[in-house]
Amino acid sequence: MTSLPAIVLTLLQELNSSELREQLRNLVFEELDSNTGPGRLSHTQKQDVIEAFSRLEENDVIALGHQDSVCPICFTSLLALLSEEETAIAMDSPAHPTEELGVIRLSEPWQCGHIFCKRDISRWVLDGHDSCPTCRRPLVKTTDSGSQTDATQADTGGDAHDDPNGVLNILEAILRNGGVDGRFIPDTVLPRRSPHLNYLSNEHSAMYS
Repeated sequence: MTSLPAIVLTLLQELNSSELREQLRNLVFEELDSNTGPGRLSHTQKQDVIEAFSRLEENDVIALGHQDSVCPICFTSLLALLSEEETAIAMDSPAHPTEELGVIRLSEPWQCGHIFCKRDISRWVLDGHDSCPTCRRPLVKTTDSGSQTDATQADTGGDAHDDPNGVLNILEAILRNGGVDGRFIPDTVLPRRSPHLNYLSNEHSAMYS
């Protein structure tokens, strides 16, 4: 995983973060759903996957070298997500149930080890998806040789975090169409990129292949 470019982090800080995160989240799920088949997990499997999530603390994230990384679905800093969870736990009436907050890692032996905010990966699993949204490695243990082969091949693929330009494209799609609260961002604020990087947000191919 790699961290986001400074320009992206600046935009995320300057805009209404909760509204922007929701727009980003919906764009990502829409793109993911358009590139994957129907959900295949049973109700029991969904619960088993979610219950097996390995919750991470700040020291865990730092030890794994991801202190500058983001959730590949909502693009929120992992440390910011942990801070949000800590704040919610201290509140009498948090905006979201505390059990939905925090950061988790897909850490079962057959899983890929990718890190997400719990809210977004839980939504992905509850929609019935049986593979990691980043690399397509299975979320549930399987003895089917074909599935295991596919999992191995998927695990050797790219990581969503290795293409930060994909994040820029999604942000630009929002900002150039009114942004948050209808605010436009001048072209001078966004970085210039070479023509071959001016693809649309659905070209965030490492994640959506």
